[in-house]
Amino acid sequence: PQKYLILVSTQNNIQAPADGTPVADDLDLSDGTGAKNVAQGAQAYTFANLNDNQIYYFAIYPYTNAGSDINYKTDGTAPAANATTPDVEVIHSQNFEGGSLDPWTQYSVLGDQVWTFSSQYGVGGSACAKMSGYDVATFANEDWLISPALNLANSTMEKFRFQSAKNYTGNPMEVFISSNYAGPGDPTQAPWSPLPPTLSSGTWVWTESGLFEFSTYGETVYLAFKFTSSATESATWEVDEIEVLGKTSKIGRAHV
Repeated sequence: PQKYLILVSTQNNIQAPADGTPVADDLDLSDGTGAKNVAQGAQAYTFANLNDNQIYYFAIYPYTNAGSDINYKTDGTAPAANATTPDVEVIHSQNFEGGSLDPWTQYSVLGDQVWTFSSQYGVGGSACAKMSGYDVATFANEDWLISPALNLANSTMEKFRFQSAKNYTGNPMEVFISSNYAGPGDPTQAPWSPLPPTLSSGTWVWTESGLFEFSTYGETVYLAFKFTSSATESATWEVDEIEVLGKTSKIGRAHV
């Protein structure tokens, strides 16, 4: 095949596509259905902004050609799967569609380059946060992009995820959490614990970090992305689709 069509639905009723009728990408699953065309080969795609505690059904159809000549493989049984999203709620989200980094803040420890807002290079051409140590030449930098204070007093099972994209050669971006940072101000004056996300391997490929729990860090925490570059090399990093998820309740945490 030349490509694959991934169809998704909240109902177990996915219909095979028809030859001669291309199916356009549909990444808005608010109506219960969606679609994504992916290239042939070892590929992956992550659907974002899904409902919590919802079953999603998927089917994959290989195809060749395009337009009115498109030819889907519909004989036999299409590869299919389903998955249920966690029963959680969004405690905090940031997709930078507000036109700035707010309420996240940038802090420059070293160098003149800083985290900036980009209106067009995010997931699917949306907005994102962007950082590079290159400006005509490459410079040494240490720059932090820091979340607002996240109040977790009335939630449990908190989890964190985001998407990242990278290009060029340079240091990997680091991700941290702190319950001791007072904010705003110099993050190097507080202890931070590293988090282990999956990061983009390069060529501007947006990569899902994975969903990892951080419920043991206290009632008020800060998250941060740390960028570093040198006078000889600098990667460019972009961050988008940040979400903090958890199970909220009217009962606060119990500390023993």
